[in-house]
Amino acid sequence: MPFIVLPPLQRLEASDALTLRIRLTRNTLPKDRESVFILSLKTIPGQEKNTDSASLTLAMQNNLKLFYRPEGMPEYDVSEFAREIRFISQSGELKVINPTPYYLTFRSLSVGKYPVEKKRAFKNDTAIWGAEVPIIIRCAGAGDLESY
Repeated sequence: MPFIVLPPLQRLEASDALTLRIRLTRNTLPKDRESVFILSLKTIPGQEKNTDSASLTLAMQNNLKLFYRPEGMPEYDVSEFAREIRFISQSGELKVINPTPYYLTFRSLSVGKYPVEKKRAFKNDTAIWGAEVPIIIRCAGAGDLESY
């Protein structure tokens, strides 16, 4: 991982806020396209010593997408960017091809009137990809539809 997150461990009291500094330690990342990482933040709840009643303690984990965009990459207009994405439908599969150097995040995706379930379509329940890697999505109704 070419980043360091500071502070690596922090104690928080109720209603406290935390600011993280994310620093690039060594730049071995591609210079012609974005890179993506998952920043995983865990909370470890405190334990009360004297609890007379039953209680439930939850530990939370938040996973955040961290995008690194190298200096000098051209700015893209979103409408221009969207025109470059290609969708090919055949035999119950939808192939999505992103030839741009930027990652995409789909909030939702449907083939005609058929919604694509993220859990079945995207690895690790995420909807991001980049470069020229085709993503194959199997979904009912993807036969020979022309609208996405």
